[in-house]
Amino acid sequence: MRIAIIDDGINPYLYSELANSPIEIQFVDIEGRITPKTVDEAIDPKVPLIHGTTTAAIIAKYSEDAEFIGLKIFHDQSMTANIKQLLAALNWCYKQKTPLVHMSIGSRAWVDYAPIRAIVAKMLKQRQVIVAAHSNIGEYTVPACIAGVYGVIADSSMQDNEYDITPIAANSRHIRASSAHSLSLPDGRVITTAISNSYAAPVITAKLHEHLTAHEPFSLPFVNYAKPDYLSTAYIVNPHKKEILSEHFFFKCLGEVSSMEEIEDREDDVINLPQGEITNSTGEPIWSEDNRQRLFEAYEYRGSRQECYVVNIYGNGIGALDFLCKLKKHFISEEYYCVGISDYAYSYLYGIEHIPSTTDKEIAIDYVHYLYNPDLIICFMENEKPPMLDDGKETDGYCVVLKEDTAFTQEDVVRAFRGIVEFWA
Repeated sequence: MRIAIIDDGINPYLYSELANSPIEIQFVDIEGRITPKTVDEAIDPKVPLIHGTTTAAIIAKYSEDAEFIGLKIFHDQSMTANIKQLLAALNWCYKQKTPLVHMSIGSRAWVDYAPIRAIVAKMLKQRQVIVAAHSNIGEYTVPACIAGVYGVIADSSMQDNEYDITPIAANSRHIRASSAHSLSLPDGRVITTAISNSYAAPVITAKLHEHLTAHEPFSLPFVNYAKPDYLSTAYIVNPHKKEILSEHFFFKCLGEVSSMEEIEDREDDVINLPQGEITNSTGEPIWSEDNRQRLFEAYEYRGSRQECYVVNIYGNGIGALDFLCKLKKHFISEEYYCVGISDYAYSYLYGIEHIPSTTDKEIAIDYVHYLYNPDLIICFMENEKPPMLDDGKETDGYCVVLKEDTAFTQEDVVRAFRGIVEFWA
């Protein structure tokens, strides 16, 4: 079975473990154009292909009969690529329906989140399996932190192909694996890989390759994800005609219906608002609001609230949530790393971190800061009133108070953005 490795290429002459492995190379240039090359054409003596090659060797060591596709997006020793290259490589894997995709690369830029999430969601929808190493400095990184992706971190206490999957936790870095592997050089010497998330992730890829080979590609079952950011397309069942903000959906909505019976094509996911759950094409629940409840029940408060800039929006109902979505979008367009949180009903439809009504706001802010470490958190909690001191000054970060029954414009959003930036300048 084929495994795509998005990295710096694969040199089969470097390790004995790769001596008998079929290898294909796809060269991704800085404009995202992809052309096939032979292994020898892809080898540049000035830039040795070490990282992707070591990754492939670890996989080959622990899983037999792997066939590799090296999508070469790194072309110098800086080991950096641009978003065009990453998206092109992922799109190539999507169109080729490559069963198993492995990568060490990711992005911490929030402006990259939406396009990466979109293509990853399409891949997950056709049951491709994606393994990604988390950032070695612990920051939120996509695609490793997207629900449905097997994000992996190194555990220095493990050796060889040891790994551990922890039950649902408040952060998404829940798969640990060994990154200490002995690999053989052609001259008989043996080297041991460094402690790095990049060399832990191949253990999980090898294990998944074994499973898929024993069964069949695209056969892994769906799981209950902690956040529904894996969605690509979905129907919405809304029998009570609850007001929703369709312009802010983070996925493509195929239609809003009153009952499940109105959906003729059940090849897509369904968001059932009365049940507070998302089901797949077979009717199997793959996410529910209860997931979020359990997540926050498991979360341990870390006291990082004081390190975070928080904007509190005070207003009534869905209009305040609309303002949050638009303000968040404007901050992101200005290249700020911004996360929105709310306990308003169905706020998860808009890419907002949905907070269960039973969860304390300070816990929610602490969780979001711990997970994302953003520049800014924008918060709207239904029925919350602005905190005031006796002299009338606002005390809890920066407050945006929306007037009741007053429509706002994009100019109001920009004005709030400028006020917030100046407040903390």
